[in-house]
Amino acid sequence: MYTQLKLLIVEDNKELVDMYRDIFKDDFDVYVSYDGEEGLIKASNILPDIVVLDIEMPKMNGFEVLKALRENIQPDALVVIVSNRSEDESVKKGMDLGADDYLLKANHDPESVFRHVKKMYHKKQLEA
Repeated sequence: MYTQLKLLIVEDNKELVDMYRDIFKDDFDVYVSYDGEEGLIKASNILPDIVVLDIEMPKMNGFEVLKALRENIQPDALVVIVSNRSEDESVKKGMDLGADDYLLKANHDPESVFRHVKKMYHKKQLEA
């Protein structure tokens, strides 16, 4: 029996979440959290294979979520940050904390994020 991969979207923009969910739902079991704190709780419960993570969110920012994911919850999950924060410092911080990639929302529509996440996951599997 084939089990779909679990994908957790941690993003506070509900419209964007709806678009992501519609695009990802046929290929993944999609879970959603609208803030970082809820995202960590959900990640602890479902142990996602893939996390699509925003940075600017209520309660806990994406950097804090990423740090906790890597240290305590799901160190091997593929984590792709999708953010409006384009400063080199933010990109470096995300990558240093263990993100597998950092995409700028302005450059990637939800369909592009979907294709990128699938490609990244398959590449990571080949490297394992």
